[in-house]
Amino acid sequence: MKPETVKKILDETKKNFDKIAEEFSRTREKHWEIMKSFLAYIKEGDKILDIGCGNGRLYDLIREKNVEYIGVDNSEKLIEIAKKRFPVSNFQPQKFIVADALALPFQNEEFNNVFMIAFLPHLPSRELQEKAIYEAYRVLKKEGNIFITCWNLFQPKLFFKNLIYRLKNQKLYRDLSFKDYFIPWHLSSGEIIQRFYHAFTKKELRKILEKIGFKIKDIYYEYKGKKSNWLKGLNLVVIAKK
Repeated sequence: MKPETVKKILDETKKNFDKIAEEFSRTREKHWEIMKSFLAYIKEGDKILDIGCGNGRLYDLIREKNVEYIGVDNSEKLIEIAKKRFPVSNFQPQKFIVADALALPFQNEEFNNVFMIAFLPHLPSRELQEKAIYEAYRVLKKEGNIFITCWNLFQPKLFFKNLIYRLKNQKLYRDLSFKDYFIPWHLSSGEIIQRFYHAFTKKELRKILEKIGFKIKDIYYEYKGKKSNWLKGLNLVVIAKK
């Protein structure tokens, strides 16, 4: 992908999530089963970083635990929504921060666990994907864990739907690889927002993580929180250790 295309997609992704923030947030209030399965790894007193936190739904799932939570997102609108949903109190310490995942504003080895829930595929190049993973590695403590989920676009239903959309909108896909997609979001106003999404494979994601220095603990497809195969799996999931 050309550098100018990468920059354009990166800039538009930020603007687009600000545009769809309100409607997007309303579709992201329920907890995915796969998110609940991560709770077993969280210990009392852990410091947690949620990269691409959106409206803060991961915090909603773990806030009963005695942990320190920080959620970051580069969408100002989504951070505003998260702050409204979960105002700071003495009993619920948390922080929602507008920040760039490619240059995290934290010291080395600050966090016990880092989460990237449906975030990584929005980055439009291997270089940026590796940079985001490196930043997560940098801020993780030794023996800390990273949890990554990526929408499985290879499941037949989505694959053929996206393939047809690609064939009908060939100009939109100029300069993109065969694993890069635009998935439309239809605003209630009638405006169509194109969301960039890279379709990761298990081999590809494993290669990136191991290159950065992570040790893979588990990598699998999941369907409603249970391990599945790529034909049925809703998400590709990785749990890795520094």
